[in-house]
Amino acid sequence: MESHQKVDVCGLPFLTALATSERYADHRQKRHKKLTDWGRQCLLQAARWLPDRKIIAAADSSFAAIELLRAVRRRMCMITRLRLDARLFNPPARRRPGTIGRPRVIGKRQATLAKRLADPKPRWRRLQVSGWYGRSERLVEIVSGTALWHHPAIARTTPALLGLFSLVTLWAHDLYAREAPAPRAASWYSKHLSTFSDTLARVRRELWTYHDFHTSAITPDLVKLPRAAIDALIGAACYAA
Repeated sequence: MESHQKVDVCGLPFLTALATSERYADHRQKRHKKLTDWGRQCLLQAARWLPDRKIIAAADSSFAAIELLRAVRRRMCMITRLRLDARLFNPPARRRPGTIGRPRVIGKRQATLAKRLADPKPRWRRLQVSGWYGRSERLVEIVSGTALWHHPAIARTTPALLGLFSLVTLWAHDLYAREAPAPRAASWYSKHLSTFSDTLARVRRELWTYHDFHTSAITPDLVKLPRAAIDALIGAACYAA
């Protein structure tokens, strides 16, 4: 014999964050923090507080961002309302041994959610949901499936940055072959070999100092500021993020 007992479930706030608007931050000359950044910080904080619990986060469409979902996907299950025009794909086919080239990250493209809504072919299932917003029952229709959400701009960003850093490394190798300046260090951090920040600064100095910004004859002793001040300004800009 089986008995069913109704259990009341309630939720209490345990972590809140005040996400101000971009206009509010500009008016007070402060850095604006996006809503998705606040969401990522709060979700990961909750995951750190509850390492042994399975967390399911439900959010509206404001949190349907690839960067946010990628950051939290290994720590929790995220349920959010996806955009109707999101680019959805099948998983990539299994890579065969001996295949040349980079591995595929996506498979065949699927129809968008907007097209699926207008397509009469999918078979929708009807479900009765009890306690709809704490009130009566609700009849809903669902269709399920799996897909990869892919955005081409994000996929192209990383290779472009890697290509730029590779070019900087090659250029710096030629510069260091002619002259190897001492790496820049701080009183709390001593280093004997150059890091990538030193390499990038060396390439920036080469670009900004000698090649591109001459408006008159090259006269190194005639500048509007003393040479030491110019070098200090260039050095500070070279190591800026």
